[in-house]
Amino acid sequence: MQQEPTFVPDYHALGAYLAPRCEHSESPSLRGVRMKRIAPHRLLTLAVALFFLAGAWANLMPTEATAAEYAAWGYPRWFSYVTGSLELFVAVLLAFGRTRIVGVVIGGVVMGAAFLTLVAHGEYTHALAPLAVLAALGGVFVLARRVRPVATLREFR
Repeated sequence: MQQEPTFVPDYHALGAYLAPRCEHSESPSLRGVRMKRIAPHRLLTLAVALFFLAGAWANLMPTEATAAEYAAWGYPRWFSYVTGSLELFVAVLLAFGRTRIVGVVIGGVVMGAAFLTLVAHGEYTHALAPLAVLAALGGVFVLARRVRPVATLREFR
């Protein structure tokens, strides 16, 4: 009976991905390779944008359970489409540096409304998710302001 080969990771190659530059790599093909590091503000922004994208998908393609939740909160059946459209809009705004702050503000309004809706209906544990996203949006706002100041309307003309 033949034994299957086992995977042995190449830690020297892995070092090329972890280090900004591998000058002392034993592999000649990796010497001098520059690897990009993802800046913290981009990683946080990407995570928040993906959250809004997932929320948009869930609200634009509502299941019966989603429709029932909106009905229980007192919203009309079509309101999930409004929420989903806003979440998709926020995800797009967060993707671009010039519109990121506007996306943070609109996303904050959407998550603030979600938080207040859940608290008003006594769903305190579910209200933690919008609260966490509000905190993440605050982080995106602070980090985005450090990287790029808020764009003025003149810059869009």
